[in-house]
Amino acid sequence: CRILVHNFVQYEEAQLAQKNNDLDKSSNTTVLFILFSALAAIGVTVFFYVKLRNDLLRRDKLEKELKAKDIEISKRVSVIQQVANRVSNGDYTQKLVDEFDGDLGDLVESLNHMTDSLKESFDKINKSDWHQKGLALINESLVGNKSVSQVTIDSLNQLIEYCNCTNGAIYLVDDAKLRLTTAFGLENTMRQSFELGEGMVGQAFIQKTPKVYNDLNDNDFAVTFASGKIKVNSIVLIPILLNNEGIGVLELSSSSNFGEDKIEFFIESCRNMALALNAAKSREKEQRLLEETQAQSEELQVQHSELENLNTELEAQTQKLQASEEELKVQQEELMQTNT
Repeated sequence: CRILVHNFVQYEEAQLAQKNNDLDKSSNTTVLFILFSALAAIGVTVFFYVKLRNDLLRRDKLEKELKAKDIEISKRVSVIQQVANRVSNGDYTQKLVDEFDGDLGDLVESLNHMTDSLKESFDKINKSDWHQKGLALINESLVGNKSVSQVTIDSLNQLIEYCNCTNGAIYLVDDAKLRLTTAFGLENTMRQSFELGEGMVGQAFIQKTPKVYNDLNDNDFAVTFASGKIKVNSIVLIPILLNNEGIGVLELSSSSNFGEDKIEFFIESCRNMALALNAAKSREKEQRLLEETQAQSEELQVQHSELENLNTELEAQTQKLQASEEELKVQQEELMQTNT
């Protein structure tokens, strides 16, 4: 019985030791689990804290970027608006420089393209207006019953004044030579005549094409005034054509280069001048013929008067002869009666 109890006690002690051992193991596992859970909780907390902090920082950065972008867009829109206002007021020299992409970049490119197109269009309109106004002034200076000399003087003065030229001259054909008809600025030093084809003036006449000389040498070409000298930077020679036949040459000088617009204006002005000169020559010819006719008429009237005077004298002499003849008849009759 003792042995049985002793065995039972040993068994229970063994079971108790086993349970204590299991309990110690379970306690250690629980502690490890608690530590692991705590560490996991700390890790999760740190993770979400870092994530939330990064999100907040990213959100704050994004808000700052958006504000900066909004300020930048506002500035760019303001600049675009200012340029658009200046363009709408006629200042087409304004250009936008924008290196950013996106819709505003496309808008800037479109606005610059629109400005270029408007500038080109209005430049054409302004040039056309300048051209038409100049032709109207030239035509106004050509109207009227003017002589050839007066036509050349008025047209040359108008061209020089309107185009800001320094000096000029007009040569017209006379007796197979180009003779100086009118000059402005260099009257004392200009050639009085050219043979057809002589010099650049004669060549422009023969070839019937404009001759333009820009960027001339300062030492070779200058106009002297009382206050000093002005450089003649360019010279243009325009043939004056009537029905494609040359009747003269226009020469103009300027302190700045002649552009194509002015050259075209000079060419068209010369066409109108040719018509006016032809009309003036016709009037002068008609005037000469009229004066010759009047002179001949007056001469005929004088001759007619002389003839009438001769007729009157002849009639008087005839009457005298008749009277003398009657006296002779009377005398003959008296002699016959006396002889009888």
